[in-house]
Amino acid sequence: MKTKSTMRVFILKLILPIVVLFFLANTINIISDLRHNQVHRAEIQESLNSELRSFVELQYASLQVIEQSMEAEMLRNSNIIVNAISESAVNPENVDLFAMRDKLGVDTSLCDLYIINRDGVIVNTTYKSDLYFSFANFGQNHILYLYECFRNKEFITPAFFFDSKSERYRKYSYHPTADGRYIVEIGYYSPLADEIYSYVSNFMQNRALETDWIVEINQYAYLERPKSFNIKSQFPREHYSILHELKEKGEMSISQTEDGNQYIYNYLFDNLPYGISDGIIICVKTKAHIGLAQFDNNIIQQIFVDIFFLILIIIVFIASVRQWNQKSGIIITAIENIAETVPQRKLPIEGRGDYPRLVSNINNIIENIGQYKSNIQHIKQQLNFASHRVFELQESVRIQQQMLDNTRVDENESLNYIRKIEQALMPKQQDFIAQFPQSFIYHKQRLPVGGNFFWQTATEGKNVIVVADCSGNALSSAFLSIIGVTILNNIVRVQNVAVPALILDKLDLALKDLFSDNQYFCEISMAVCTIDTASRQFTFSSANMPITTVSNGVIQMHKGGNFAIGEDIGIPKVFNNIDIPYDSSSTFYLSTKGYLSQFDATDTKKLNYSNFRKLLASISTMPIIEQQKTLDNYLLAWRGKTPQTDDILIVGFKC
Repeated sequence: MKTKSTMRVFILKLILPIVVLFFLANTINIISDLRHNQVHRAEIQESLNSELRSFVELQYASLQVIEQSMEAEMLRNSNIIVNAISESAVNPENVDLFAMRDKLGVDTSLCDLYIINRDGVIVNTTYKSDLYFSFANFGQNHILYLYECFRNKEFITPAFFFDSKSERYRKYSYHPTADGRYIVEIGYYSPLADEIYSYVSNFMQNRALETDWIVEINQYAYLERPKSFNIKSQFPREHYSILHELKEKGEMSISQTEDGNQYIYNYLFDNLPYGISDGIIICVKTKAHIGLAQFDNNIIQQIFVDIFFLILIIIVFIASVRQWNQKSGIIITAIENIAETVPQRKLPIEGRGDYPRLVSNINNIIENIGQYKSNIQHIKQQLNFASHRVFELQESVRIQQQMLDNTRVDENESLNYIRKIEQALMPKQQDFIAQFPQSFIYHKQRLPVGGNFFWQTATEGKNVIVVADCSGNALSSAFLSIIGVTILNNIVRVQNVAVPALILDKLDLALKDLFSDNQYFCEISMAVCTIDTASRQFTFSSANMPITTVSNGVIQMHKGGNFAIGEDIGIPKVFNNIDIPYDSSSTFYLSTKGYLSQFDATDTKKLNYSNFRKLLASISTMPIIEQQKTLDNYLLAWRGKTPQTDDILIVGFKC
């Protein structure tokens, strides 16, 4: 036991460091042999970087020559469009840009027109895939560039920059309208610029194939959010953190493991004024290792010599350790006894040098160890008591957690039951669509139950449509919606009441009677429409919920009453009927406040009615089945990762 313990210390403290030193010495020799290959590779890399920078600068100079011949034509066409918009009474968002482009007499395959609002959103364009695209997607530099254009109120055209959607160079111009609310943008392709792009792409691809350790060479535009010149390749998101430092240094390298292989990304930044893309990033991806140097005979011989001397040193030190073991046997035995039991007698102090001093210190330990053992026993008793108390607390927490889990299960069952009741009472969407084929119901609840509901029936030869928004949290508003639907069934289907204002009045009185003690706060915002298709009469009345109509491109809003059902306003309520004329082009939209209350991706700005009204005007000419998809896609783009804040219900239909 004593010999094993001493030998373990000997190995860890002496033998292991010696082995490490020999290993380091041999590693240095190997590194020295490999250094030549690495230096050669670094020289090739430096030469390639210089070549790529020169090639990109030549590319930029070539594009400058091409764009100079385009700017006069772009200025002339931009002035024509801006003047035409200023003289027209049509909102720029509704201007027919296709007709304007035809009047310019340009090649439509090489030219696209855009209208951009002050938020940097494309609201009208001949390039439909860019509709509602936000310049914020390119980064803050693009937004600042637009703001500068609005502020200067003059025509500007930056240099060519790369369009990642079409994989082509494009030259744009920006020209604010006279009222300063919109920017007219013209985008021109150039066959010559296309040839430059093709030549550059082929050059970089072929250049990568010339060397076995280069994997690929890519070009990226826009420093803040890099876009690849090759649509099949994307800038690694894990490298976004270096972009600011790359701009300052101009050149950086990152080592990364992919699929078990080690690669090096060499980034070069060129800050030439490439349009508003704030520079070009060049990436050369290479293999990290190009093969180890072969060991020659001299290195192998050196390793064998090192091993021989290492074994010789180990033998000498083992002999010294054995001699020490013989002298230290008494001390080791005494220390082992102290570790296992309380010794009954002290050791005799004999000999000279350090040995008597060591024995004296051991005797001091023997004197105090009894007291230490007593203290340890007391601490053990306290720990046992604390352990028992911790067990009791853990058991209490487990019981409370079980009770909480049971409560959650009960709550979920209650919510599911209420949801089933709601689904049973509410009309089926397919029944409404069967009655009105040109219609949609966009219903998106925040939780399994909620207070937004749609209701529809036919009575006395008329169709009655109701959209409602109940106040309160999810559970209370769900109960209120069930009560509201129950009362509506009685008023319309039992009492045969089909006049919108009278339906609202009866519902208001019924809720007041039901909650006469005023202990329950209940309010319902509601819109009621009655449609007599035989006489083509459309009658509308509402309680704090408008209706929006779009007919022949003209959008109108009818507000109705400014108070809710169940709301105490201190005076008798009067609900008025509004007759709304319509034809085959008319589309009606009923919406709760939920869609307008959604916050944007920054969680600071609501969508609001102004944006909603513009959206309805833009989708009114679409097929009805596409309108619901557009509403949902617009909302998802608006919210980003911001969670939904309220229930959403929008009903659109044609009579």
